[in-house]
Amino acid sequence: MERKRHCQLGFLIFLITTIYGVFITSKHSIKNEPRVYHMENRVEAIIPMIKSAVISQEPNIVYKERSRSENWTQPPPRISTTAQKVIVLAKTHKTASSTLATIIQRFGITNNLSFALPKLLVRFGYTPFTPDMLAIQPKHGGFHIFVNHVPFNKTSIQQVMKPKAKFVTIVRNPVTHFSSAVNFFHLAKHFNMSGNIYSPDFAFSTLLERIVQSNRTSCLSTYNGQMGDLGQFHNESDLSREVIAERIKLLDEQFDLVLLQDYFDESLILLRREMFWSFEDIVYKSMKVRNRKKELPRQHHIDVITKWNYVDVMLYKYFKEVLQNKIKEYGPSFGKDLRHFRRVKTEVLNLYQKKPEGCLDFRKDVLSFTILLIRKENKTLARELQQNKRMRRTNLTLF
Repeated sequence: MERKRHCQLGFLIFLITTIYGVFITSKHSIKNEPRVYHMENRVEAIIPMIKSAVISQEPNIVYKERSRSENWTQPPPRISTTAQKVIVLAKTHKTASSTLATIIQRFGITNNLSFALPKLLVRFGYTPFTPDMLAIQPKHGGFHIFVNHVPFNKTSIQQVMKPKAKFVTIVRNPVTHFSSAVNFFHLAKHFNMSGNIYSPDFAFSTLLERIVQSNRTSCLSTYNGQMGDLGQFHNESDLSREVIAERIKLLDEQFDLVLLQDYFDESLILLRREMFWSFEDIVYKSMKVRNRKKELPRQHHIDVITKWNYVDVMLYKYFKEVLQNKIKEYGPSFGKDLRHFRRVKTEVLNLYQKKPEGCLDFRKDVLSFTILLIRKENKTLARELQQNKRMRRTNLTLF
């Protein structure tokens, strides 16, 4: 009996020792292996579900930003307590401002921020902003996000925003801007003109004359329209270059950052630093890009457009120099950050193309999001929006 008891005790000790050894080995192995998540989890981490993003009242999660050496398979962090949450985008036509707006809107949705919404659904109006253009007047100290089209008026916009708002905008090379605007708004067709506007047999000067004489709002975008969108002027040929330079300098003082369409990724790196955002916050997919082959201007056309749009040319040259100086001030890490961002963007877009479960495209039902935001504030207005047959989707997209 004594011998049997010793055998049982020995077997029990052996069993405990074996289990403990397996546990220690497993724990050590797990500790040194990278954390791997399923694709669905990774995408949902990058792109939160709209229901939880809009309705959830949970407080923001504090994070420490991941270093570039960390594995991208780890889920990205949520908003930092130091991240800028009050942002005004002075939207300009045909400058990639819609793409920029979606970045800011996605950040606002992800972090349950409030939006200034226009009565006209898509834009506030064609005159400089005033608070009566809002669908709902601000509560709790003002709105977080302002991104819809309207001629810029900083003083009036500040009245409806929370304190310490950051103001940004974007401009574009006037030559490519002209081409984009003419094609997007089908201006040649509107004036019963056909063919490639840059072909030798096209009456290019006639097109410019008709644009100047037209009262069509879309024509304003092609003729010093970027300065017009920024609340300055479209056509004041009697102004001296000194006066124009003073107004551009004033804009520089009013904005915390002016991005450039033809240096979009570089501009986003500066935006990320200005806003204390993560790399994932600035991932994007370009919007409203023409699929057809672009019509390239000849040197003659470039010279004519540059002279014709001389106000926008001065605007663009000024802020191109400002952007280049900011890149220099950023330091030697700028190139590394830019390359890292492009790697992150490529991977996220590759995941998005596969459209796994849980990956939402806000373009499918954007208006319902707008109505969701205002329903509790104004049921009558929400009902009118739902019944309006002229409702158009805004540019709130996944990227």
